[in-house]
Amino acid sequence: MAGKVVDKEGNPISSAGIYIKDSYDGTSSLADGTFSFKTSLEGKQVITIELNDFKSIEEPIELTTDVLNLKYVLSKEEKIKTIEAVSIVAGSFDASDAKKSIALKPMDIVTTPSAGGDIYGALSTLPGTQTVGETGKLFVRGGDDYEARTFIDGLQVESPYQQRPGGIPTKGRFSPLLFSGTLFSTGGYSAEYGQALSSVVLLKTDAAPANDKLNINLYSIGLGVAGTKKMEKSAYIAAFDYTDLGPYFKLVPQTTNWEKAPKTISGSLNIINNTGNGGVSKTLISYNDDRSSLYYPYYGYNKPNVLLSLTNKNLFIKNSFRTRLNEKTILNTGIGFGMDKNDLRLDSLAIKDELFSGQIKVTLAHTISEKVKLSYGGDLFIKNFTERIKIDESQQNLKFNDLQTAFFTETEYNVSPKMAFKLGLRAENTTLGEDFMLMPRASVAYRLSEKNQLSAAYGMFYQNPQFQYLKFTDKLTPEKASHFILNYQYKNKGRLLRLEAFYKEYKNLITYKVENFPDPANYDNNGYGYAKGFDFFYRDNESIKNGDFWISYSYLDTKKLYRDYLLYSTPIYFSKHNFSFVYKQWISSIKSFIGMSYTYASGRPYYDPNKPADLFLSDKTKPYHNLSLNYSYDLSGITKIPVTLYASVSNIFGSHNVFGYNNAFNSATKKYDLIPMVSQANMFYLLALFINL
Repeated sequence: MAGKVVDKEGNPISSAGIYIKDSYDGTSSLADGTFSFKTSLEGKQVITIELNDFKSIEEPIELTTDVLNLKYVLSKEEKIKTIEAVSIVAGSFDASDAKKSIALKPMDIVTTPSAGGDIYGALSTLPGTQTVGETGKLFVRGGDDYEARTFIDGLQVESPYQQRPGGIPTKGRFSPLLFSGTLFSTGGYSAEYGQALSSVVLLKTDAAPANDKLNINLYSIGLGVAGTKKMEKSAYIAAFDYTDLGPYFKLVPQTTNWEKAPKTISGSLNIINNTGNGGVSKTLISYNDDRSSLYYPYYGYNKPNVLLSLTNKNLFIKNSFRTRLNEKTILNTGIGFGMDKNDLRLDSLAIKDELFSGQIKVTLAHTISEKVKLSYGGDLFIKNFTERIKIDESQQNLKFNDLQTAFFTETEYNVSPKMAFKLGLRAENTTLGEDFMLMPRASVAYRLSEKNQLSAAYGMFYQNPQFQYLKFTDKLTPEKASHFILNYQYKNKGRLLRLEAFYKEYKNLITYKVENFPDPANYDNNGYGYAKGFDFFYRDNESIKNGDFWISYSYLDTKKLYRDYLLYSTPIYFSKHNFSFVYKQWISSIKSFIGMSYTYASGRPYYDPNKPADLFLSDKTKPYHNLSLNYSYDLSGITKIPVTLYASVSNIFGSHNVFGYNNAFNSATKKYDLIPMVSQANMFYLLALFINL
C-alpha cells in the first residue's frame, strides 16, 4: 500500500509513523511525505498515522490486493496520547515495537559479542540482570532463574533453556530471528501474565515475513538452515540447526572431561495464515534433542571418576489467533502444548523425568474511547510431572499434577496529554489451594516534557514451588513477591536514558533441612527476603555516525532466608554491582561491522563449611571480568550474493573467572575441600559464514 501525509496547507510531512494497528506492518513517511509498505493482512483493518505535535489519525480501511493510494492530513491540535511509560517503561524493555521505547532489536541480540546469538545472553547486558556464568540463565533483581518466565505470543514456555548437566552453562532453545519483537520486563508487569515472581520475557513471532528467502549458516560448531516461503494468504518459516561441540573441544581444551561433548539437533516450523477480515493465525512447532556425557569426579574420595550422561527431548507447539470483531474490539486466543523429557544416568543411578503441559488462553481488548482502553481474559493451565528413580534394583516413582485457572482484567486511562494510569487485577487458583489468589497491578506515568517522563509501578505476584519440591509434597503454598518501581526516562532522537529504583519483598519461600530428601515434613513455606537497588541505562545511536552503544549498571542489595540457608544472607548468585558496556560500529569503507562488549560483576558470596555457622556466606569470590569482540565482513561484492563472514572471541584477555565454590568432605584431612566453579575454558572462539539466498 502507498500514500502521502501532508499538513492542512498541503505541505508534505516527513517522519510520520504509518502502520496497521495491532500489527508490525508499517513504515515512516519520506521527505516528500510519501510512504509505501507491504502487508499480508487483508480485509477490514485500522491504519494509524502518528507524529509528535500532530493529532494522531486512526481510520478503518479495507485492504485488497490492489495498491492503495491514500492521502492523510495531520493537524497540529493537542491530543490525548498514550504515555509510553504506562505500558512499557516502568520495569520493561521493548525490543522492536516502533511505537514504544526501543532497547534491543532481534539483530542487536545476534550481534552482541558476549551473547553468542542467545536471547538470554543479550538480555543479561541490560540493567537488573546478574552474571551467573555457571548456568547461562536469566537472574533478575534478586530472583532465582525459575522466577523469570518466558512467553511466546502470550503462551507460557515451561522449558525455554537447553538442558545441560549441573555446572555447565546453557542457552535458550529459540533463535531471536524467529521473533519480530521482544519485551523484557524486570518487574511490575501486566496482569495478563502470572506464575513469575521476578520477570517475564515476552516473545512475538513474525506475523508478516517480508519475502521468500533461504539462509544457510555454517558455524565452526555446526550448521543451520532456515527458509521462508510466502503464499497468497499464508507463509511458512522453517529452520533446522545442528550443533556438535566435540571437534571444537578437541582443539580448545576444557576443564570438564567430556565423554561425549554436547550435541544438539533442533528444528522449528512457523505457519502463518491470514484468515480474512483481519484475522491472523500463527502456529509454531519447535523440537530440541540434547545429548551429552561427562566424567563426574568424586571430590574428596579416592575413587575414579564416574560417567554422567544426560539426554533431553523437548517439544513445544502453540497456536495463536487474532481477529478484529469490530472497529473497537480485538479477540486473541491461544493454545499451547509442551513436552520435556530428561534421562540422567550416574553410575548405578538412573533418573527419568517427564513434564507435560497445556494451556488455553482467551483475551479481549476493547477501545472504549480515545482515553480509555479495557482488556480482560482468562487462562487454563494443566501440568503433569512424573519422575522415576532407580538405584540398582530399587525403584521409586514420584509425580505431581497441577491445574491452574486464572482471570485478569486491565484498564488504561489517559487522564490528560501528560498523565495516564493503568490498573489491573489477576485472580489465580491452583491445585495447591482452594481459594483464588488476588494480585493487583498498577502503574502511573507523568510526562514532564516531550522528552522527559516519570512513571511508577506496583504489583503482587505468586508462583507455584518448583516440581523438585512438589514431587515430595503437595502441602506447600505458592511463593509471593511484591514489586515497587519508580522510573525516570529521557528520550531524544537516538538517545535513551533510564533511571529506575526498585524494592521487592518476598514471602512464603520454600525452606528445607536436607536437599532432595523425600520426607514431606522436610519442606515448608517459612522463607522470606527482599531485594532493593537501582538501575542505570543509556543507549545512543545518534552521536557516532554508523555507531551504536549502550551502558548499563545495576546496584543490588538482597537477602533471603530460604532453602537450607543457615542465616538471613545474600544468595550465592548475586553480586552487589553489575556493569555492561556494548559498542557496535559499521565501517562502510571496508564493509565491516565491529562489536565489543565488556561485563563486570563484583564478587559473589560463597559458603566455606570449615568456618563457624555465624560466618555463613560471608566470603566472596573475586570480581568477574569479560571483554568480548566480534567482527563481520560483507563478502557480497565478491560472491555477488549476500554473504557475511563472522568471527567472535569471548573473554579475549582470558580472565580466570570464579563463579563460586562447591565443597566436599575430605576423608584424609577431615576438612572440606573447596572446589572452584569456573568456565569450561577461559575463552570461546566462533567462526561463521552466513549465506542469504
